[in-house]
Amino acid sequence: MAFAGLGELLRNLSEEYFSGKDLKAFTGDARIMTDAVSQACSSNSWFIPLHVWHALNSIGLMLDEGALRSWLSNYSPQRLEARKTGRIGVVMAGNIPAVGFHDFLCTLISGYEFSGKLSGADSFLLPALAQVLVNFRPGFNRKIHFSKQIAPDCRAIIATGSNNTNRFFEFLYGGKPHIFRKNRNSVAVITGHESEHEMAGLGEDIFLHFGLGCRSVSKIYLPEGYELTKLTSAFDRFDYVAGHLRYSDNLKYYKAFYSLLERSFTASETLIFLRSTDLASPVSVVNVEYYNSIDKTEWELSAVKHQLQCIAGCDRIPFCTVALGQTQLPMPQDYADRQDTLRFLLDL
Repeated sequence: MAFAGLGELLRNLSEEYFSGKDLKAFTGDARIMTDAVSQACSSNSWFIPLHVWHALNSIGLMLDEGALRSWLSNYSPQRLEARKTGRIGVVMAGNIPAVGFHDFLCTLISGYEFSGKLSGADSFLLPALAQVLVNFRPGFNRKIHFSKQIAPDCRAIIATGSNNTNRFFEFLYGGKPHIFRKNRNSVAVITGHESEHEMAGLGEDIFLHFGLGCRSVSKIYLPEGYELTKLTSAFDRFDYVAGHLRYSDNLKYYKAFYSLLERSFTASETLIFLRSTDLASPVSVVNVEYYNSIDKTEWELSAVKHQLQCIAGCDRIPFCTVALGQTQLPMPQDYADRQDTLRFLLDL
């Protein structure tokens, strides 16, 4: 399976990076990916090598052959193998590295041609992944197309953006079968009994990609009386974000902004904890809300489930959808906005 070969390459390269190896000497497919990472980081200041390699490693884990076969076992083999004709237009976001890969995967697995409109914020990674995939399976070459505009003859459209761009998608493509994704947020629920490892995982859920993804935790629910100093000390290992110019500018700005508004917040060297009932928070800010009943918290979250991507927490909280530290490691069956993209394509 070509995708499994791509996954193994990404896992191996990521391991080399995280172990401190020099990647400049690589050739072939490995060089294609290392060059793409350099180009992506040079063109978008929100992309840093640590985060990009984490994203590529996440894709590598998603493409584990066992994980892929388990995922595909939920669909009819006859429908997966049926000959498909036509293109699927995919409009990709650029908020985090290679964020459109899952739509790319689903389109090709379903048998359709992929017609992708890249975001200007992330225009190097997916073409590089596609090139390596073609090297594993040359037949994919005629099924992958990147262009500045979605072709009018596409059979269906998959588009990811904000609530505002969703209206634009409706205007342009609403007459075709489609999946249009809007803003989503992720939250974490803390009991106060988490291990050091779980708290470090929460830090990754917050700080990876500087909080710009829909799977990034933007709000934490804490038990009444929980001391925020426990969070600030647990997040010391992520102090590298304070050295990032744009993140640091956000941190300074919101400290001044909330001070002028006389809002209640606690600030550390890396993050602002703001008392708020909102789900969404700006870069460098995470909202906190205290609870005295976990059952009430479950009820409140169920009422806004259409706005949520992940509910992170330990296994002692039954309504959590993902473990702490795992929000940025989705598997093939973890569909964005909980819409089964592959079934949508197979049902066309």
